[in-house]
Amino acid sequence: MRLQSFHCPSCAGSLDIKPGAGRVKCSYCGNTLVVEDNAVSSSPREAKRHEDADKPEYPEPGATLTTREAARFEMSVIEQRIPEGSPDRFGHVELGEERFALVYVRHVDDKGKPVAFDLDRPFDTLKASLETDGDPGLAANCALEDLCARGYAHRLEVAVLLFEPRHMTMTPYNAGCRDAIWWVSNEHGQATTTGSSHDPLERKFLREARDHFENGRPVHLAAGDLFVMVSAGFAGRGGSGMWPTGLGTLTDTLNAHLGEEPLRIVTLVKNEFWAKRSRHRDGGEHPCGDVKIAAVRAILPAEATAIPGDGKIEVVKTRKYEIGMVKGARDVAKVFPLHGDRQVLVWMSPREGGLEAADFERGSKAILEVLDGETGDNDNPREAGRQAYAAMKTGPGQIRMAVIQCLDLYGRVKYFRAGWKQPVALGPRGIKSDGQQQFDEGGEATVSPGARLFFPGPLVYEGEHHMAESLAQVWEGGKASRLYEAMREHWKTKNTGKALEKIARAAASDVKVGTLVGMGVVTGVG
Repeated sequence: MRLQSFHCPSCAGSLDIKPGAGRVKCSYCGNTLVVEDNAVSSSPREAKRHEDADKPEYPEPGATLTTREAARFEMSVIEQRIPEGSPDRFGHVELGEERFALVYVRHVDDKGKPVAFDLDRPFDTLKASLETDGDPGLAANCALEDLCARGYAHRLEVAVLLFEPRHMTMTPYNAGCRDAIWWVSNEHGQATTTGSSHDPLERKFLREARDHFENGRPVHLAAGDLFVMVSAGFAGRGGSGMWPTGLGTLTDTLNAHLGEEPLRIVTLVKNEFWAKRSRHRDGGEHPCGDVKIAAVRAILPAEATAIPGDGKIEVVKTRKYEIGMVKGARDVAKVFPLHGDRQVLVWMSPREGGLEAADFERGSKAILEVLDGETGDNDNPREAGRQAYAAMKTGPGQIRMAVIQCLDLYGRVKYFRAGWKQPVALGPRGIKSDGQQQFDEGGEATVSPGARLFFPGPLVYEGEHHMAESLAQVWEGGKASRLYEAMREHWKTKNTGKALEKIARAAASDVKVGTLVGMGVVTGVG
């Protein structure tokens, strides 16, 4: 990850720091800050006495804010040292290929109280295992084994968040760090934990049949989703007294600031933590450990400005549908009327060379004999497509083809496609649709007004997928990709041609493609 621009750890305001400067004054809050290496630190705050308190509140220590960015993630970490607190280790680990992990370790006794013990060795063991195997639970097992080989008598708290940019997933592992990991989902509109945690790790876990090292369920991040990890000092884990936790301020702040950038989130959470302590009669007690808050957000890739290749968007219409195509210069596409208030689009795209007019006519004639004849297969574009290839004495290896039949009277769309991917159903208000039936070479769907069938055409990915969420699991960038975002937002662009252009440019933003000829959408319009 690379360092982002500097920001104030007191108010999150942007800082203008001259090269070599050791101090800078924030133009927003007026605090004088210390600049050292790649971090900015604030000074401790003076202690105040609450009118109902027996002693002055514990003074807020200085804070250090670091913000970094990778290709698809941005991360901010704010740290405040508590000299009277128990030690822990909290940091991020670079794993190559833009992968990284947040790692937290602490030693506790059988009552959950913190214990001072070597933290560097388990952290380094975790790091080495993650670099080699990329498996958080295995890394925790390796760390415990290494400690127990040296006569370890305590218990180990471990939390690991492994971020992988290809499909934008986060795989968690949590042993003993209750309420330390939070997922702020834009799609769900709230902050939630990532599930239950294992017990703190101890020697017997290396032999028990129960799987104490199972990873949590991988989370597919959408653009703008945020993961937050907090230290035991913030969460109050193992602390004492009437004020052990900052979790209430955490969830309130996360829910009130959905979609905001990590550097602002960690600063607001830190400020609310200390503000609430200052109002509490037991605010004079020190946190049980260092206050550390890390936030990681999924970000979209840069947006492509044009559709790659020589394809041009063309839109044709039937009574109830509009069909948009990214059509190549050598492609031939034509809409034929059928009896019974039906229409069919025949679209042929040669892989090399041109397409003879006579070949298109032979193929189209074979299609019409099936769909507009007396065969009993009038609503079977799959059979029509197969007959077209037979009549033309060719196949998908030479000519890609789509036969899209619009049954305007019944509000149904049936299709055959060869050489291109199966379509994805999109609903009238996003990705939730009525679904579709897919077969080996085609399928059918109800495409109601505002809904769409998206034909991915030449896009390359594993398998066939008829729903956007399923496609996102194998697509580059996953749910945090431009393509998924464009499918989710398609309904906000009513014009079929413009909607197709947005989807096409989105796909080109996620992956390098030579051409998008063959991509298309069918829009229900009435």
